[in-house]
Amino acid sequence: MMGGCFAIIGALIAFACVAGIVVAILLPSIYRNQRPEMQEIWCNRASKIRASFVCDWKPTPPFENLPAVGGTPVDDPFLILTPATGTPDETGSLNGGGAEIGNFPTAQPLPVQLLPTETPIPTVTATFTPTPLPPTALPTAVPTLTPTPIPHPAAYKFDTSAITYQAQTWNNCGPATLTMALSLFGDRDHQSVAARYLKPNPEDKNVSPYQMVNYVNQVMAATLPVNALYRTGGDLDLLKTLVSYGFPVLIEKGYEVSDLGWMGHYLLIIGYDDAQQTFYTYDSYLGHGNSQGLPEDYTELEYYWRHFNYTFIALYDPLREDQLRLLLGDLADPLTAAQRTLLRASQQINENPQDNWAWFNLGRSYTMLGDHQRATGAYDQAFLAGMPWRTLWYLHDPYISYFAVGRYDDILTHAQATESTTVYVEETFYYRGAVLAARGDIQGAINQFNRALSFNNNYQEARTARDALQNGSYNANFILTYGSSG
Repeated sequence: MMGGCFAIIGALIAFACVAGIVVAILLPSIYRNQRPEMQEIWCNRASKIRASFVCDWKPTPPFENLPAVGGTPVDDPFLILTPATGTPDETGSLNGGGAEIGNFPTAQPLPVQLLPTETPIPTVTATFTPTPLPPTALPTAVPTLTPTPIPHPAAYKFDTSAITYQAQTWNNCGPATLTMALSLFGDRDHQSVAARYLKPNPEDKNVSPYQMVNYVNQVMAATLPVNALYRTGGDLDLLKTLVSYGFPVLIEKGYEVSDLGWMGHYLLIIGYDDAQQTFYTYDSYLGHGNSQGLPEDYTELEYYWRHFNYTFIALYDPLREDQLRLLLGDLADPLTAAQRTLLRASQQINENPQDNWAWFNLGRSYTMLGDHQRATGAYDQAFLAGMPWRTLWYLHDPYISYFAVGRYDDILTHAQATESTTVYVEETFYYRGAVLAARGDIQGAINQFNRALSFNNNYQEARTARDALQNGSYNANFILTYGSSG
């Protein structure tokens, strides 16, 4: 009898050991095949029961930096710094209807229309002209950016009772932050409404500024008195000026998360205080600072804002468009804004020739100006210096310039590298499709455009490209008008 009990216990122990081994083998694989949101849920639940080892099953990126392309460094990288002259090919209103690369609106002079309670602002004229840098030597004297300052108080903060704070749902900082800003114009929607338009798949890793602007101008403007624009080349004084005159501003910036590395993030600027050298922000991830705004040091904000070429989104009542144009000054013209970012990046490269973000911003500026040859040279230098592995989740400009100069293999290299870290960036498949179309693989290109649409059915660029291939109207230059900074 006793022997039989021991046999049963032994069998149960053996079964438990075998089951444990099977589970140990299968569970990590099952875990890694879950969507990233589900992986995070598993990790959080496991941590609560002291099983944090589950978090170690998360997939790890296969590399720290994106691969370098273009071969060896050029003999004289500063040849790339020679300023370009771009010419817009389309005019439009201040927001340009969300126009993208190759379709910049040209700012037209408009009469100044100030609010009755405001102090008149000095007229600002677009007189900026980049000074050519030496073509073959390290520049020794780079002009300093000196935009005409606009008066603003030493401290200002929005009435935060008018802002509805929204903590972002999974992977949703763009729609959440934009929805907070829209609440100042009377929007009472939940962030999910914007998300359904901007990123139907909740795993979509990025919403670009131009997509946010299009959502405001094409959807929200139908029911609310609001328009939006985005520009590169902002600075801290401009942020303070816009906020103090009542224009909500969002910025896109780099963000370092413990154990996760570099990624992109949006912030809503709600105020500032020069005495404290501090901006106040509503952060969909970190909170709202007891409804008074989270303090963000000027220096730190500028450091991470640089990673997105000082891109900002301004929301405004259409009746105040003239005033916003005046406050923007030179930056009302996207072409001039690109020239300003080019000059700023050139200055930073002179200070530190190994500055990866300065080279990348130089490339983005050249892309916006249509000088794709110099743009690719700048991107090559940036990738050689080392760009974070998530860079192309958010910033797709290199694909445009590499495509324009026919460097298709480099696009495929970066697309493959990005796909190895996540499949939830639809632009990866869009630009791979462009390469396949250029090489005559029509069905392969259609498949890639369809794959992009499977992740974001509202990705109109992919839909238009696919339909053009199917009806025989496709033109490779079509690709160059989309995919702007993001």
